[in-house]
Amino acid sequence: MADKPVKPRVVWVDIAKGISILTVVFLHLSTWGIDTGNSPGLWYNVSANFVHLRLPLFFMVSGLFAAKIRRFTFAELIVKRTWLWGVPFILWGAIVLLASHFIRGTSLDHFWSQWGRGIIFPENGIWFLMALLVFTFVIWVCRHVRGRYVLAVSFALTLIAPFIGGSAQAGPLWSWTRLAMYFSSYCIGLYGREIVIRVAAKSRWYHALILFALLIVMEKGYRYINNEFLHTSANILLIGYGLITGVAIAVALDGTYFGKLLSYIGRHTLEIYLLNEILVWVFYKDIFPLIDIHTGSDLSTWQEGELFMNPRGVLSSMNFWAPLIGLVFVTGVSLLIRELVRGSRLDYVFTPPTFAWMTRWVEESIARRAQRHAEARAQAASQGRQYQPENDEALLAEPDATTELLASEKGLLEERAAHHHNDGDDHARRSQSSHQREQEC
Repeated sequence: MADKPVKPRVVWVDIAKGISILTVVFLHLSTWGIDTGNSPGLWYNVSANFVHLRLPLFFMVSGLFAAKIRRFTFAELIVKRTWLWGVPFILWGAIVLLASHFIRGTSLDHFWSQWGRGIIFPENGIWFLMALLVFTFVIWVCRHVRGRYVLAVSFALTLIAPFIGGSAQAGPLWSWTRLAMYFSSYCIGLYGREIVIRVAAKSRWYHALILFALLIVMEKGYRYINNEFLHTSANILLIGYGLITGVAIAVALDGTYFGKLLSYIGRHTLEIYLLNEILVWVFYKDIFPLIDIHTGSDLSTWQEGELFMNPRGVLSSMNFWAPLIGLVFVTGVSLLIRELVRGSRLDYVFTPPTFAWMTRWVEESIARRAQRHAEARAQAASQGRQYQPENDEALLAEPDATTELLASEKGLLEERAAHHHNDGDDHARRSQSSHQREQEC
């Protein structure tokens, strides 16, 4: 069997995914660090500055490539999305419960009911897979609806999300609240792809610095808004601003060594998302206690200004560095596990196999659609009327998202190269002019 061609990658998109997953892992580490007494609240406050960047950015870049879903047959929808994401979602619901029992000592008395409930109301880190499944199904069902209408509904859901069954952090509908919150980000990537491409094309490194600095200021101000209407309105505005900032940062890092690392991490977000919660538990229970944590200041009574009042004591405390050490551990072990199981049967927990009957089902559904379109064209020709493409046929004619993004990235790189070339020419002309003046003198 011939190897499948390697799909081209859009580097800044992978960088954006890398930024998203690292900030998510950092949030989990800073939160669990406080709960276990191994990390000061400072890091949670730092993580709070990325609230409107980390998950909106992830869902936006997921939406960038969702246009193809609107062209899927029902068979493609089931095989290429529902099966691909649904199997890991169900499997990892059980894996997380079992891991929690062996690592944290939680009870398995209600394992089956908890597992079943977790499929509909997930309360752990794998809720994002359910979000992708739901978003995919909604987009496919609404594939013939004008994008601006779907986008308007998604914005409305983001506005009412805080009032759906509690907050985005807790409550009986915790995961569904988040789905409503971030559906607009997914739709922005899907229906606003051209805008995202233009933002990426015009972004420069100094834009990223300015936007990020302003985002931190805005996030701090956002936490002091007490009025519910203003808080909800500011939330959706900050999501949009966070997306622009995230794109600008990803583009600015493209071509740097750190950008290459983030791009590699971004290509393995699924594995890190699935494993990170379990590895955070392992880190604080089994790994971090092996480190000498009795050095420097006692951060159990952390004060906001202590870093400035006693910098040596704080910086020499291993508790202070816990989330950063954990970030390296969780990310590194996740990538290591992925490489170790690649190509083996264990790899199926990340990427379930596609069976022969699934491939035949997809091929037959595509063939039936092509035959239907051909018959419609032939009928129109025999009746002497102009053929009007069916809705799904019009969708097939839409440009591919990857092609558009690669073209925009190529244009960005060419523009940067031209800019550097012009800078070099200017420098050469200045040097030549200076040399001529020296000779004249």
